[in-house]
Amino acid sequence: MKTTQLICSLLFISQLVFGQDKKVKSDTTQFMDGRIIIIYNDQDSVKQAKRLEFNTNKSSQKKRQKFEKSILHLDLGFANYMDRTDYASYASGTKPLSRETEFFKDLGTGISDNDFALKTGKSININFGIVRLAWSLYKNHVNIVSGLSYDINSYSYKRNIIWNEAPLSTNISNPRQQFISRDSVAFKKNKLVTNYIQIPLMLKFETNPTKKKKNFTFAAGGYGGYLIRSHTKQIMKGDDDKNKNFEQFNLNKFQLGLQAEISYRDFLLYYRLNLTSSTEFGLNQYPYSFGIRILGS
Repeated sequence: MKTTQLICSLLFISQLVFGQDKKVKSDTTQFMDGRIIIIYNDQDSVKQAKRLEFNTNKSSQKKRQKFEKSILHLDLGFANYMDRTDYASYASGTKPLSRETEFFKDLGTGISDNDFALKTGKSININFGIVRLAWSLYKNHVNIVSGLSYDINSYSYKRNIIWNEAPLSTNISNPRQQFISRDSVAFKKNKLVTNYIQIPLMLKFETNPTKKKKNFTFAAGGYGGYLIRSHTKQIMKGDDDKNKNFEQFNLNKFQLGLQAEISYRDFLLYYRLNLTSSTEFGLNQYPYSFGIRILGS
C-alpha cells in the first residue's frame, strides 16, 4: 500500500513538473519525515512558495487526551461460582436451628453441592458498559479507569431446585422465610438471574497509547455493586409456559470484587471475581465470570 501511494505521488509530481510553463525558473522537491513536499515559484519569480504535501506514512498518530470518556461497551462471557458451603454440616443435621438451617430445611439430609450444579455452557454473563472514564497519570501509559456498568449473571441449574421467598411472618430469625426446595417435576430450563449496577476502579497500563494497532494493555483493580433486580425462571419439560418469580431470594444487596482486563488491538479478555458471597446467609458461593468484549473499547 505504501509503495502504491509513492508511485501515485511520483506520477502526480511528474505532471506538475513537466506540464508547467517553460518560464518557471525553479522547482524543488523535498522528502521530509515520510512526506513528499513540492515547492515551486511562479512565472515572475515572486518569492511566494506553494506547498503540496503527500503523507506517505501508513498510520498516523492519534492524539490522546489527559481525560477520556467513552460510552456503550458490551462484554459477553460465562458465569459460574466457587462454592465454599459446608454442606456436610447441614446434611448431618448437627447445626442448631437458625435462619441458615431453615434456608436448607426443605432439601433434607441429602443436600450437597450437586444440587447447585450449573450448565456451564448456558450460564452466561453480560456486562453493559454505560460510561467509561480514564484519567492519564503518565502520558496515557498509566491511567486510572472508572465508570458505570450494568452486570447480569444468568445461572442455569442442572437440578430442579427452586429459590423461594415467602411472605412476611412472625419468625424473628427469618421473617421473610427464604428457603430452597426441590420440585417433583423436571425442568427444561431452570435459572436464577441477578442484576447489579457496578462501579469499577482499575489501574490501566498501555504500551503504545497513540498507535492502537501496536497497543498492548493490562488493567487490574476492583469493583463495587448493588443489586437492582433478581428473578428465577422455570420451564417444565413438555411445556412452553414460563414461570418467573421476582424476589430478592436472600441474595446479597452489595458486592465487592476483583477484576482484570487484557487486550491487544481490538481484542479484549476480562475476568471478574466476587469477594462477597452471593447470599446473605446459608450458601457460601463466590460468583466469577470471564469472556470477551464484543462492542466498544
